[in-house]
Amino acid sequence: MKISNKILGSVELNGKDFDDITFEACKFQSEIKFTNFNNCKFINCDLAGAVFNITSFTKCSFTGSKLSNIDFADIRIKDCDFSDAVMENCILDLS
Repeated sequence: MKISNKILGSVELNGKDFDDITFEACKFQSEIKFTNFNNCKFINCDLAGAVFNITSFTKCSFTGSKLSNIDFADIRIKDCDFSDAVMENCILDLS
């Protein structure tokens, strides 16, 4: 399934599981929580400034996407590809 050119926030995303979805040129905004992304592709998306709480990304890719100003402390990330992603001023918990 492919979702293109949409503005997505808490109403569309909170508490949901997304499997094998391609998000293309989408903007993610507001607080997104209790959401799981599995094997999803984020192509040229804008996630900058979105707040992710208790959210997981597993086997996702972020090609050409903007992930600036994101606090990754409450996000579970496993086997993701951030090639060509813009990640400025992010907070990472590497412990």
